[in-house]
Amino acid sequence: KENRGCVEGLVAALRERELDCRIIWDLGEFVEATADPAADERFRCVVAAGGDGTLNRVFNLQRRLPVFMFPLGNENLFSRQFGCCPDPQHAADVIEAGQTQAVDLGRAGDRWFAIVASAGFDGEAAHRLARWRQQSDKLRRVRSVSYATPILMPALRYRYPLMDIEADGQKLRGALCMVFNMPQYANKLPLAFDADPHDG
Repeated sequence: KENRGCVEGLVAALRERELDCRIIWDLGEFVEATADPAADERFRCVVAAGGDGTLNRVFNLQRRLPVFMFPLGNENLFSRQFGCCPDPQHAADVIEAGQTQAVDLGRAGDRWFAIVASAGFDGEAAHRLARWRQQSDKLRRVRSVSYATPILMPALRYRYPLMDIEADGQKLRGALCMVFNMPQYANKLPLAFDADPHDG
């Protein structure tokens, strides 16, 4: 309810600027709308209202239209990197201006990522959190405390299997692999301080 109120505030701010909006909560409807051959002419951008997971879902479903991040999530790593804020008036000003910037994306298999892809313990915890979110009729809201069980449960039983990684001409072996596109991770941990989402 809180997030929907923020979205309604953004919609009102956009309409004050005579920008029409189409609000979509259903992923199937989103895919259909952005697959329309005239979508480039009909829509200025897609607003991803949520957290980093919402953003990830949006650009994995479409990459034709520019994406604006309206941060309503828990960590909001992407929005912190690029200075996005959840103020409807500020967001509407940025969307109205229509200025865009290109950002590198990484690819893991057939999925794209903006922040990090991981395998090993971190990936296991992320999958557990995703399963927990989807256990009820509606997607559960993630808060800082929500990470406790997905992290602690695998920590007790996780076997840390080894994997072989080849990256940047090096062959490595280890139990955890994290590929960063941006410098910060959860709780503002600077795990990859020299990662640059603009370096191509």
